[in-house]
Amino acid sequence: MTATEQINAILKTSDKAKRPLTDGELAEIKKLESLERKDKMETYADKCQEYADLCGDRDALHGKPETVRATCELEMIQNRLTELGKDPAVATFAATRGPGRVTRPNQVDGASYGPSAAEWLGSDGGKIAVLSPQERFADIPRSNGSGRRLSLGKAIRGAITGKWQGAEAERLAMTEGSGVVGGFAVGHELASEIIDLARNRTSVIQAGARTIDMTTDRMTIARVTADPTMEVHGENVAFTEREVSFGAIGMTAYTIGTVVTLSRELAEDAVNLVGLIEDVLARSLATELDRLALVGSGSEEPRGVLNRTGINTTAVGGAATWENMLTAISVIEAANGTPTGYILHPTIKGDLAALTSGDGTNSAKLWLGAPDDVKALSRFVTANCPTANIFTADWSKLLIGLRSDAQIEATTTGGDAFLTHGVKVKVTWRGDIALSQETHFHAQTGITT
Repeated sequence: MTATEQINAILKTSDKAKRPLTDGELAEIKKLESLERKDKMETYADKCQEYADLCGDRDALHGKPETVRATCELEMIQNRLTELGKDPAVATFAATRGPGRVTRPNQVDGASYGPSAAEWLGSDGGKIAVLSPQERFADIPRSNGSGRRLSLGKAIRGAITGKWQGAEAERLAMTEGSGVVGGFAVGHELASEIIDLARNRTSVIQAGARTIDMTTDRMTIARVTADPTMEVHGENVAFTEREVSFGAIGMTAYTIGTVVTLSRELAEDAVNLVGLIEDVLARSLATELDRLALVGSGSEEPRGVLNRTGINTTAVGGAATWENMLTAISVIEAANGTPTGYILHPTIKGDLAALTSGDGTNSAKLWLGAPDDVKALSRFVTANCPTANIFTADWSKLLIGLRSDAQIEATTTGGDAFLTHGVKVKVTWRGDIALSQETHFHAQTGITT
């Protein structure tokens, strides 16, 4: 019997007896989940290693004379590569793999969440994941994780109604406080699903901002504040001693959250409640992350790009123009940066698209499209950007730190919930914003429409 089958048998026994899981059963499930996850990690490593080895064999055959035998071997290798590539995890590895062998996980809390995820080392030597927009929080393993895809919507519904049919795994992943009027601690597996949904809708992340898995409430990151200067070495002439200027970025986890209200009847009866809860939480978190990253004040909340003293700015005091966009690009390049995209409000996007030359009467009216340098940048349009600003940057220098654990609190008595027979649910995360190279950011201010 597999670990999954043993877990299902324990859950079935508990449900059949209409009783909660015993401490012994919970401990056994945790143990089985750990074994199940380790098996999956080993399987993933085996497949990726086989893929890498086959690619090496294929490349070696390409360098040999073409023979019937070599052609057959190449065909067999390609067929196997195609078969392996049907696994999404292997497909991701295939798209991002580099030279070298695959690191095989040898412990449950090994950092094998994806070959393309960058890693930093904390002061205690622990690994800290730094995710690109394409990578997922849910793929970062935890030592107590099951490796299953869980639903925060199911967890919230179960917490409200007390009914956990179809959400047994979510129940195991939560630490209950005092029922529906208390709080529920939500671990990595549950919270990360909503975080990933929100990240997919956050403009700054889609533009290239990296997400840091904050393993502690406070984190210090090094940054370069001045590049070293290179020089040509003359014979018997000493090099001039130069120093790279480093600075420190402090990240402190601020509380980010939202409150949703719904009736208890809706919580029990609505067939689409789970997806609806997850959607509204993801949208609200994405909106807030965009606001904080772009214009956060720094007072009792993270400081966004606009309120950083080291960024480049252009005071427009009028309508948006392509000339100001070119200025933004040039000042970033002058600071040895490479802008990757710009973020603007839909209204300002329309204003730029409507720029013309000529009045149509005395001279031909022509549309003024974006210059080539602006066309080369990715454009991100969001209502979360103020109409007074356009932000241009190397967005990979924007860091969003998020604690992947969350807290759910639900009440039937707070506010007007008791009188309306409703439930108020509060979900909170903690996080911060940082820029690793402020001179690689530019903000246009005072744009009018």
